[in-house]
Amino acid sequence: MNEREKPEIRPALEPRQQPRQRRSREIVDAVQQACMRILEEEGPDALTTNHIAEVAGVGIASLYRYFPNKESILGRVFEEQLALENQAHLERWQKNKELDPLSLREKIRVIVDVNADHHLRLLALAPDFYRSYLDHLDPTARERPDRPLNWKETAEIWLREVLEQHRDEHHANEFAGTAFMLTRALLGAIRSAVEERPELLEGESFRRDLVSMAMRAITEPD
Repeated sequence: MNEREKPEIRPALEPRQQPRQRRSREIVDAVQQACMRILEEEGPDALTTNHIAEVAGVGIASLYRYFPNKESILGRVFEEQLALENQAHLERWQKNKELDPLSLREKIRVIVDVNADHHLRLLALAPDFYRSYLDHLDPTARERPDRPLNWKETAEIWLREVLEQHRDEHHANEFAGTAFMLTRALLGAIRSAVEERPELLEGESFRRDLVSMAMRAITEPD
């Protein structure tokens, strides 16, 4: 995974050291699982290093041997969740031929829904943390597990193919440029909602309006 797809880790997210022995890995895994358990059962406000150590059943000194702060623990939790999301996204993508019968509008809606839902699942873990480190954690910038393309680029390529398939439903002539513009507009608006108005992502009107915006850009007369 290169620097473009996965930005350099900010210092607060860096572990103090990597576990090498089995016992060390067990401690780190216990801390990570405890962090996830607290997030799911009590919420991010209950997250402190002392509470994580208590739930993990390890001493606070052992926790600090590997993690300098709770942010570095959260960083590890999010990296695991992103890896799971990445694999699940790939499996969904490999079935994209099932989308062929959909209309142009419906296919653009797929792009909106998939990416908005992706962000919502990660926001649900620890919203303030996710938004603070979005430059590093943004799933659309992650490289696919199967090839050196990130998901933003993948969406752009797919949309270019969609525009070619539905050429009778729009007036765009330069498919590559239009696909670039639309994916950046859609994903950029979704990312702005994550940063400023995350509640919009759950609303039908926001998603519908994004699709309508894209459709107007390629169907209304100049």
